[in-house]
Amino acid sequence: MPHAPSDFYRTRLAGLHQQLQNSPIARTYLTGTGIRFDGLHVDHYFLNEHQTPPTLGTIAFALCAIAAHLAGLSQVSLVAAGGRGFDDRYVGYKVWPKLGFDAPLEPGEVAHVLHLAHCGTVQQVLAADPAWWEEQGSQRLMTFDLAADSTSWQKLLPYDSRELSHGRLP
Repeated sequence: MPHAPSDFYRTRLAGLHQQLQNSPIARTYLTGTGIRFDGLHVDHYFLNEHQTPPTLGTIAFALCAIAAHLAGLSQVSLVAAGGRGFDDRYVGYKVWPKLGFDAPLEPGEVAHVLHLAHCGTVQQVLAADPAWWEEQGSQRLMTFDLAADSTSWQKLLPYDSRELSHGRLP
């Protein structure tokens, strides 16, 4: 049984949802064709920067997050690939946090970095020193909190608003 849209959806997400659904990129690339159902989760999410529009990942994830919120899910989790010690072809460790994903730091991960010693999460490191994370960050399980007004939404919605105001999202 579908959930009734939350107040958060009606006041903060509905307009963006409609705008993203009607975008030419969503209508062209997010048709639902070519999807293979062999489980109840997304197993891989790879985009080739030379074959897809630069905003496709942001649009696709924003639509997924909105759909998951509407379905009553509490979070979206994924392995944000790449980074220090991992395959450098993958950049999920630095892209997903920009869209609101977060994760705890590994024990001792920033203990030797005085200005980050107080940090316990990826988002705290990004707030203090985004360049450090870009150079020293690494692959890990990350989550997006779907609760209304969560830190995750507080990161994603302004990111989408900036992209929309600069014409990068339709």
